[in-house]
Amino acid sequence: MKNAALEHKKTGWIPETDSIEVSIRYYLLSDQIDKCIAAGVPAMEPLITLLKTSLRTDASGALEKAGAAAVEPLCDAIHKNVQATSVFIPAKLPQGASLASEQWYWNETWSREAMVRILGRIGDVKAVDTLTWIAHHDRYVVNKLEYEEIAAKDLEWPIRESALEALQLISSHS
Repeated sequence: MKNAALEHKKTGWIPETDSIEVSIRYYLLSDQIDKCIAAGVPAMEPLITLLKTSLRTDASGALEKAGAAAVEPLCDAIHKNVQATSVFIPAKLPQGASLASEQWYWNETWSREAMVRILGRIGDVKAVDTLTWIAHHDRYVVNKLEYEEIAAKDLEWPIRESALEALQLISSHS
């Protein structure tokens, strides 16, 4: 898909669509990150959604480059993401087993961690409240077995750790 987008770019093709999602996906695939950013705040939500796809690295780079314009949409997305995943009920599965709902849960969890890391790299103090909240309250579980293992070993929660690292990055920017 990336090769096709790059070929279209060589010919000067521009997506003729009113869909910001389609345009953003094309610009990412054709290495035109500046055009994603030029779209401004309306581009942020599609870029955040792309953190759950194979374009996550490109979307992450674009959001980071967008800087302050991405902070509020990222904070809002983190809160929505936490609300969505908080209703997930861990299944009693043998270790290594997987369900489609667990894959959805992992995609949400990974994208939340990516959002937290992006906020840290942007370094805007407007993210401090959201990151502080995540650092104290976020938890994830994939199944009851893993939850019990983490609780028994009193291990850290990866997204909490990422939030603490992000807060440290922000404080070093200030």
